[in-house]
Amino acid sequence: FFQPHKVSVKCDKNGCEGLTCMKSQTIVRLPGALLLHLKRFKAQKQGNVDGSVGITFIKNSARVCCPTTLSLGPFCVRLKEKANDDKHISCSTYKLRSIVRHIGDSANRGHYTTDALRSIPSAKSNSATDSLRSPLLPLSVNSTSNSATDHTKVTKEKWVRFDDANTMLITADDAIADQDSMRNVYMMLYDIDKKLSE
Repeated sequence: FFQPHKVSVKCDKNGCEGLTCMKSQTIVRLPGALLLHLKRFKAQKQGNVDGSVGITFIKNSARVCCPTTLSLGPFCVRLKEKANDDKHISCSTYKLRSIVRHIGDSANRGHYTTDALRSIPSAKSNSATDSLRSPLLPLSVNSTSNSATDHTKVTKEKWVRFDDANTMLITADDAIADQDSMRNVYMMLYDIDKKLSE
């Protein structure tokens, strides 16, 4: 898409017929979030029982790798820095935040799931009841407790799978590197990672 390619010049003036030029595209301003929607379905003619011809959409199940970081720097135009420069012009590295998957063989049927990198609050505690608490529920900190029994909030980013009403913690490998899941990647959501872009 970004590679320079030759195009024919079309104009109303005499003498420009047969001329060609090189065309290239670059990004001037980066979005804060980047949603990549893969073209997974291809149209295919299908004969019906009554002799008519219909179109069905067949899924392309090629494996797609989901890089955890994505740099668009090589595709961006470098503009002169301004005093109040927009962060989206200078930042060029994105971090993977979620993956939507389509499980099925056609656009007409299937099931969607999402794996998302979420900030999960956890607590440092010796209580046995805390270990039974769902990792997806927010912590409640007792404001009247003394410092000896206070919970210390710790927030970590973990991968969470959303599958209808079922929600579970998964490993990064389950989200990114699972070979079967790579065949079902449908959308990838990235956001600018300020730490990586500095």
